Amino acid sequence: MQALGAHARRQASLPAKGKQVAWITASVVNECEYCVAAHSALVLKSGVDSDVVTALRATPNAT
Repeated sequence: MQALGAHARRQASLPAKGKQVAWITASVVNECEYCVAAHSALVLKSGVDSDVVTALRATPNAT
């Protein structure tokens, strides 16, 4: 998984904020609380509104 993540960080054409939003979404879907917290902090630091982060974190998993 780390190799895939490293490749995605290098090759993605999204701006930094978009990448972090994608990582939060993937972390929520994967139910990884550590990753959700880490990417939430990074996306907040990049300037994304806290309401957006809260909504992303609250997104229920599709089953």
